[in-house]
Amino acid sequence: MARPPRACMQTDEEQMWLEQQMQQAESKASASAPARGAPDVSDAGGPPEEDFEEPPTPSNAAKEEPAEKSPGDYDDVMKLIEENRRKNEAKRAAQSARNAEIIAAFEQRQGAGGGQ
Repeated sequence: MARPPRACMQTDEEQMWLEQQMQQAESKASASAPARGAPDVSDAGGPPEEDFEEPPTPSNAAKEEPAEKSPGDYDDVMKLIEENRRKNEAKRAAQSARNAEIIAAFEQRQGAGGGQ
């Protein structure tokens, strides 16, 4: 049976499990560090090499996109947006016409049957 979630309260058992996970992660990181060897002193000015790719964030995603995009992409996107807006306006106009017909039919029925 599942227990209801508690607001940031951990039991001793949960805290011990969390600490074990953190210690295992630290030991894996420290075990892999000596295997890499000491950093090359001749390349001290460059960024350190990492085994993982930096997760996408708004700042680093914006850096990469302009290199991959061609100059006409902005115009293409704006064209698609404009086409979509026109389609939506046409749909709204058609729905408004249907609504007007429904209202007219309803009022006609009310007028014919309302003479009591």
